[in-house]
Amino acid sequence: MKKLAAINFLLWYAVNSFAQSKVLDGIYHTGLDLKLDKMQNVSGGNTFRNITVNGDTLRNIPKTMQYTIALSKMNIADGSIFHVAIFSISSTAPVFVNYKDFATETTTSFRNQIIDSQKKFNFELDCDGKVATLIIQQFRWNRWVPVGTLETKGAQGFSAYSFDLEKYITSGKNQFRVEVNSFAETPLYSKPSDVEDPTIAPVELNTISVRKNMPLEFSAVTLYEIFDENGTCMLNGYAKTVDVKMLVKGSYFVNYGNFTAEFRKE
Repeated sequence: MKKLAAINFLLWYAVNSFAQSKVLDGIYHTGLDLKLDKMQNVSGGNTFRNITVNGDTLRNIPKTMQYTIALSKMNIADGSIFHVAIFSISSTAPVFVNYKDFATETTTSFRNQIIDSQKKFNFELDCDGKVATLIIQQFRWNRWVPVGTLETKGAQGFSAYSFDLEKYITSGKNQFRVEVNSFAETPLYSKPSDVEDPTIAPVELNTISVRKNMPLEFSAVTLYEIFDENGTCMLNGYAKTVDVKMLVKGSYFVNYGNFTAEFRKE
């Protein structure tokens, strides 16, 4: 039996007396960008000499501690491998923040993975007798979002699993995958599975200005997240109306359906 392997993305470090290099090889997903941190040292100088994407050097990088490489603007095909290299000039090198979003998936221990006509996510997994948590993830809002969990059966050989996706499928293309925790220091991922239901209408935000004790209302039940202007998640869940009385006055961002919008609490 083949043993489970860790995430297949390549993140390696080459160090010499002059510079340190960091390389990330990942799978690109439409709309997703790569975030970097520690772009400057304590004195305000750059910690890198140059950064390349697929061999092309990035130009006009501003002097800032955090920086986002706009992969979504680089005509990289969805599902293709991309290559990022950072050539640093100090021991304090920039770091990849959301590198796990681009992890290449392994199919070593998964088989018979399919989303059936009943919107059940079915797959078989060989967990080698180990107990682990299976996290079902959906790609929305430019990242992989957990939507539910299963526990492995702890049996030798392949075991069958099924997860009901009906309430999570939204308009347009939907992608789901499985993250397996506890087998290794880094998680394992199944390949993504796609599903689309043309009968589902896009969810709409019915309120962009919420007064006093009014709820935030959507046109249909949906998965949602509400963030303040500092990026702190204030509320999340699955509903058609959301009680936002606990929010102070101000502007907020809400993820819902396949969209992101801004609303104001009066």
